[in-house]
Amino acid sequence: DVLICGGGNAGHALIALLGSQPEKFRVSLLTTRASSLQGIVTDGIIGKRPGLPDIVGKAAVVSDNAADVVPGTNIIILFLAGHLHQRYFEFIAPYITADMWVGSMPATSNFDILARTMFPVQCKLYGTDTLPWACRVIEQGKSVDILGTKSALKVSTSPVEEAPEVIAMLESIFEPMKYNASGNFLGATLMNLNGIVHPAVLMDTFEDWDGKTPYPEKPLFYHGVRQSTVDLMCNQSTEMLGMRDRIVAAYPQIDLSAVIHIAPHFQLLYPDIIGDKTSFLTSLLTCSSYNGLTHPMKAVEGGFVPDWEYRYLTEDIPTGLVPLIGIAELCDAPVPTMKRILTWVEKVTNKSYLIDGKLTGPDVAGTRAPQALGITTLEGYLRLGGYIE
Repeated sequence: DVLICGGGNAGHALIALLGSQPEKFRVSLLTTRASSLQGIVTDGIIGKRPGLPDIVGKAAVVSDNAADVVPGTNIIILFLAGHLHQRYFEFIAPYITADMWVGSMPATSNFDILARTMFPVQCKLYGTDTLPWACRVIEQGKSVDILGTKSALKVSTSPVEEAPEVIAMLESIFEPMKYNASGNFLGATLMNLNGIVHPAVLMDTFEDWDGKTPYPEKPLFYHGVRQSTVDLMCNQSTEMLGMRDRIVAAYPQIDLSAVIHIAPHFQLLYPDIIGDKTSFLTSLLTCSSYNGLTHPMKAVEGGFVPDWEYRYLTEDIPTGLVPLIGIAELCDAPVPTMKRILTWVEKVTNKSYLIDGKLTGPDVAGTRAPQALGITTLEGYLRLGGYIE
């Protein structure tokens, strides 16, 4: 029994895939939009895959009541914006049992700490480094594009030693995708690449926009990047590795060997669908999973303007980039590129995170940064996460 939390792009995709195999899986959906998605039970979701036949999958139950879907499930998969995790944890917490696996795809920063503080029962936790595919809903509750499947994902677990159990479950669910154990959730927090990638692409595309002139068409997102975009990503990744090195130097018992630079990591994610692996830039520009994906834009008179309320900012900043900067503060690691991007984000979102270069702004409270939990030392942060005794 598989329970999906969240009826967005990825939830649609997995229902299409698993629901088309009713002899193997019973899939349910927990969503606050259950009343408008009952067609998933009766008619199913059409999954469209390039070069492959369409599939149709149905959910056994679609509900907004956790009591209808949590009891009896083996694995819970959250396909949710990070800021919604707390809300859904409140829904499912009364029904969690110690033998359940609860996880997020991808694992947003400090996912494990949030779960440990909210669940009355200590269940088993997992989180992946990214989504299994690039996917977009075509029509709500009816159809979805599944644009590309990654060959392998990394999965963090708690307890770490029980990784083989959840890996076997995930490989059965997402066959033929492979899952590789990547150790603890601290590694997943550091490797939360959405917080590094999406804001960088947005800033490099729109930093010089005048704030009013519409674009005649929606710019390509990944396939519109340039060398300056890649430089922003790589500089942030290098800064993140500096954080890793400082943590390991202070606490050598913590295994962060799975934390690597974004460029080789990207090629490991898409080994077979990158046309030109000469560089990180050419890899991004020739990755077929990104074909046709555009920037999130809003239609206005005369064309399109950026949508600053899309998840690339509403999720990837508070549960991705800001927590990374917060950890950097705890280990005294310089992160000038991350802070430069966050400063730009503050301007377009009217948020305040940084004051005099420190995470002391009023909007830090709504993030997953350690500072939002009142944590002021690296040791205190690592102890709360169970990374040190």
